[in-house]
Amino acid sequence: MDSAYDLYTRGMRLLEDGDCHAAAVSLQQARDLEPDKTSVREALGRAFFGARRWRDAQREFEAAHPGPGLPSVSRPASTALPPKASAAREPMKRLADAEKALAQVLAQLAAPPSAVPPESVDQARATSAEAANALRAVAAQMVAVELARDHAPPLERAPLIEGVARLRDQLDEGLDGYRSLVAAAGRVVAASSSPGPKQELTEATDHLAGLAVALRELSDAAG
Repeated sequence: MDSAYDLYTRGMRLLEDGDCHAAAVSLQQARDLEPDKTSVREALGRAFFGARRWRDAQREFEAAHPGPGLPSVSRPASTALPPKASAAREPMKRLADAEKALAQVLAQLAAPPSAVPPESVDQARATSAEAANALRAVAAQMVAVELARDHAPPLERAPLIEGVARLRDQLDEGLDGYRSLVAAAGRVVAASSSPGPKQELTEATDHLAGLAVALRELSDAAG
């Protein structure tokens, strides 16, 4: 029987190779043997995130760093757009537009005679703010890696190019989750007289919360 260390090492190797699904299998086995090991829970969270298993990723990250709600943010990321030459600029422009749209839609949901519970609207606001901050932190990392890439010797640029591509994928995933919340909130406004769509807001908020936690953990790990 493999030890937790062997399973963890195998999972980390698979994770580095980009095989997140296989990595999750090994890391889940390591977690079952060492459920209190922070490094194992964090690695499993990363594997779940790469496999697009958002809620599982959120659960593992929260188990690794227990605490109420989303991770606290001591200093919001700058809302200034990245340089024009950066591949992070376009997704950050879309994020800024989505933030404006979500603010207007949530204002409608918060105004009487809305039947949406105020706590649901508050949670959507808090989650979207954390997700936006996490996305901007990833964008800032991407700009730094781009700068390093541009000044690196030609033979040393390949891993930096790959790093930029991975960070861009993370931005696109997170932005899709943010825009899904905007869409869900809009559908609730459009069908405010019906009790059915209100669950959509909660589900989209939960999905975005998982993305926000995962992005924050990945950003902290890279830092």
